[in-house]
Amino acid sequence: MTPLTRRIQFREGQLERSRGWWVFLPTFSDRDSALESARELSARGVKDYYVITAGDQQNTVSLGLFRDRNNAESRQRELAALGVQAEIGERTELDPGFWIDFAHSADATVDWRAYVGTDTAIQARAID
Repeated sequence: MTPLTRRIQFREGQLERSRGWWVFLPTFSDRDSALESARELSARGVKDYYVITAGDQQNTVSLGLFRDRNNAESRQRELAALGVQAEIGERTELDPGFWIDFAHSADATVDWRAYVGTDTAIQARAID
């Protein structure tokens, strides 16, 4: 594409991508408190839970992972009916992103798809 443009620049960065939804009880101050909460869940008839014991979410009680937000909200309502006030959070991850910025004259048309392919994830937008 370089011969077709007045200027061209290549960039790489990070893109945040949604991985679904998570229903959980917020992080407790210590492991004992998280385990006590798990015992209370069990006493209320909640069977599907997990106490996270390591990492960034340590001492959090997970109550389900969902691809669809509606399913997460349904789980949250089910828990609320049992007296459990759960939260919903979006799960995200960072993926690499690549950009080709180029300048061309206003009257020129650059068929960039002929050079980078027809992958539907590739997008174009005008920038100043």
